[in-house]
Amino acid sequence: MKSLKIGLVIIILVAAGIGFYRQATPKPQPLSFKIEGMTCGSCVYSITSALTSYDNIETCDIQLETGLATCFGTQLTEQQIQSELTELGYTFIPL
Repeated sequence: MKSLKIGLVIIILVAAGIGFYRQATPKPQPLSFKIEGMTCGSCVYSITSALTSYDNIETCDIQLETGLATCFGTQLTEQQIQSELTELGYTFIPL
């Protein structure tokens, strides 16, 4: 009987911890900008792959025709994205 009570207490504590973790996880925020220098789908693929390789960037939507891009993530900064785009040979333009 004692081990059953201990098991229930552990389950309750784990469940409470999971609830706390879910509440503490920040919601992804968008950051929109423009990219100059893209000429093809491979450019879009290279940029998307490079940006989403960061732990804090979940997804990026990049439009080749307009150069408009939006990344979703946590604690995104224009400096982080600009630095990566510059390293890849593209120009970052804030909106």
